[in-house]
Amino acid sequence: MKITEALNEIIDNLNAAGLAATDTPGQVQLPGALVLPGLIEFAYMDSETFNMDFQIYLLAANKGSISLDHLQDSLGKFRTVYPVTEAKPVSIPLSQYPEPCPALSITLSLRITKD
Repeated sequence: MKITEALNEIIDNLNAAGLAATDTPGQVQLPGALVLPGLIEFAYMDSETFNMDFQIYLLAANKGSISLDHLQDSLGKFRTVYPVTEAKPVSIPLSQYPEPCPALSITLSLRITKD
């Protein structure tokens, strides 16, 4: 599987769960999810198999405490598709929004193989 195929599969799965997901920061809809490729680890002797982290940011508009409700709803949708053991609160600046967006940062680790 190519990295772009894995990335698109994550985005498709999140969209199917009701999250507006994208890998393009300028196209994020709030509330929504931004999916970015991360660390690649070659833990296998096979040159075509590797582990890859994808960083997912569940984002909401900066509207005070109501943002937490939106993030909790998004996390619930995310968890219907992928298991989560932790989500870290962060703020993410996006060029199309005047203030940094409250977000939950989640690392999703996948094993990527040729097939």
